Parts: sequence; structure tokens; C-alpha cells
Amino acid sequence: SALAGLLVGDRAALPRETDDALRRAGAYHVLAVSGFNVALLAASVFAVLTLVGVSRATTAVVAAVALVAFALVVGAQSSVIRATVMGLILLAGIVLERESQLPNALALSGLALLAWRPADLWDPGFQLSFAATAGIVYLGTPARAALEWLGWPRALAAAVGVSAAAQGAVLPVMAAHFNQLSLIGVLANLAVVPLAAVATTLGMLALLLELASGVLASLLFQTLWVALIMLRVVVSVAAALPAAMVHLPAPSAATVVA
Repeated sequence: SALAGLLVGDRAALPRETDDALRRAGAYHVLAVSGFNVALLAASVFAVLTLVGVSRATTAVVAAVALVAFALVVGAQSSVIRATVMGLILLAGIVLERESQLPNALALSGLALLAWRPADLWDPGFQLSFAATAGIVYLGTPARAALEWLGWPRALAAAVGVSAAAQGAVLPVMAAHFNQLSLIGVLANLAVVPLAAVATTLGMLALLLELASGVLASLLFQTLWVALIMLRVVVSVAAALPAAMVHLPAPSAATVVA
């Protein structure tokens, strides 16, 4: 059930206690198909085709087809469409040999989605997806630079900076819609995100191997269970900490702006 959530966002079979633990740990985002999954899929296509000598432009076209196919399989969730459109824009830049900019890609994906479904503007999923991405795009680098200035190691500063930027950006949305704030999320995600990345990557690879060899795919599925178990342990420990999540009143517009 956890693997289905990581790969395609299917949370129907997820046990209630696991669902609650993910929320308390501030790690529920790993079950929302978004840029995380799209980036892993595109990176996997690039890694495989580059190894066999395919040109960069051709690889970008194949990756674009893979992203569209993935979006059609997963469904028209706001986060999926946003990530897919942004991915296609960045891949188009590779094909056309032009530089792509993340703020422009984010803005265009928002305009495209709202032109198609204007009511999504008031959907919590739309707001959370775009807020988190905007936080990473606009605040991630300054946050990393600030932590490096304080003497943090570069890798740790980058990981904490990105996580804090995303968490800070979605804070008003979470408080307004769900009256919740995870206090442990930034730290928990330092372990959750890498483990989720490993499990998701191995899961995608296992599905591809299933087409060629059921035995090899089975071995890979058994291997990725280790990552899933470790992920569950980290989430359970983080969620069990006192005050891992606090409940807040819905903020006013002035509070959100502040």
C-alpha cells in the first residue's frame, strides 16, 4: 500500500495509523504524486538512455513522452499537471537548446491549469502544490545560503534549506484548511525524502523489469521492502515525539501576508 502511494498516489489501502503518522511527521507529501515522481522518472530515462549513447535531445523527447504517459496513468491531479507541464517546459528547453527558468515554468503551468480548470484556484491540493514549489524556487537558495553562512556543511544546508522553504510556504495553507502544523517535518524529511526516493526509483525499475523477467522484478521488489520498512520506522518515530504536530486556528489574511 505504501509503494502504491509512492508510485501513483494511491492511498486507498493505506492503514489509518500509517496515514496519521505521515501527517504528524510532516511527510504526507511523499504520497502525493508531484514533481518528486516526475523528476525521478525523467532522471531515470536520462540515466538509461545516456548509458546506451542516445543523444541529449532525443533523450529529452523520450522523457517528455514518458512524463505525459505517466500523467495519463496517474490522473489529472493538480500536482501531477503542474509537475508534468514544468517538466515538459524544461525538456523543451533541452531540445531547442535554450535556457529554461523555473519561475517561468511554474507560472506557465499555473496559468495552463487555471485556464483549463479555474475552480482549482480554491482547491487545497492546488494551493499546497504551487505553494511548496514556489517556496523551493524562490526561498530554497536563500535559505541554503543563509545556513552555509552560519557554518553548516553544504549538503546539510541544501537539504534543510529546501525542506524549510517548502514547509514555510505551505504553512499558511495548512493552517487555513487543516489547522495543523508539523513541528518535526523539516528534520523528519531529511531521512524520509531519500528513503522515499530510493523506494520510488526501485519500484519504477521493478515495474519495468516485470515486462522482461518476473523473477528479477520479484527480487527487486523484495529489496525495496527494506527501504519501505526503514521509511515506516522513521515516520513512526517522528510521529511519536511529543508535540510532533500542533493544531492552530485558521489565520486571517493579514496573518498569512505577515
